[in-house]
Amino acid sequence: VVQHHFLAVGKAARELLKARARANTANTVVISQHYPGHCMKEVFEGALPPARKGQVKVLCVYGHTHDQKCDGNDPETGVCTMIMTGGGGGCCGPEVNLGGFSAIHLEDDGGF
Repeated sequence: VVQHHFLAVGKAARELLKARARANTANTVVISQHYPGHCMKEVFEGALPPARKGQVKVLCVYGHTHDQKCDGNDPETGVCTMIMTGGGGGCCGPEVNLGGFSAIHLEDDGGF
């Protein structure tokens, strides 16, 4: 029962990302979710209309683990596009004393 529920939630998430990609008009998209390694950036980019492919910048933000770091950069610009921001908001000290948040400035030209 639980596995069926999780599979249904995952399928619904993929369908929502596809629908949002098809309706997208923004230059930059932030996909924020809980678990690292599950951004589904490729699902979003694959569902973009042909004229929008390669035009939309996607930034992935996630947490879960108690760490704060960049997990991946745009190969052209070097800008971090895969942000682990699971510092825990001050939990678990003194072992974990990170803020656990990110502030992202989205620019009119699609940059961040």
